[in-house]
Amino acid sequence: QGSGMALLLISHDLGVMARHVQRVMVMYGGTVVEAGPTAAVFARRAHPYTRGLHAARPRLGATRGTRLPTIPGRVPELADLGLGCAFAERCDRAVADCRRASPADVVVGDHHRARCIRIEEASP
Repeated sequence: QGSGMALLLISHDLGVMARHVQRVMVMYGGTVVEAGPTAAVFARRAHPYTRGLHAARPRLGATRGTRLPTIPGRVPELADLGLGCAFAERCDRAVADCRRASPADVVVGDHHRARCIRIEEASP
């Protein structure tokens, strides 16, 4: 039985999220781009932004001074976002359709959804 309470935790630290939350929502440009049970989202990072965040996390045992991978491009101003996917300009899998309309939720798994028109093609 739940206590009827919830806690909202906002963080870029995926390790903290993995250890402390039951459900995770990944946001980009003010939009939830992937959401679901934490274990499911981390097991199959379906959205390119989720994969980019995961790749850019610090690694234990890495040599001091090792540069972290980054997501190419610049974070857009919210006022400048177009009709399409907010991540399209930074996504290495973007096609013209990504810029035409905001992608609908795609079922990735049980209670796990992502907003990307290329989910099947982009699976890790």
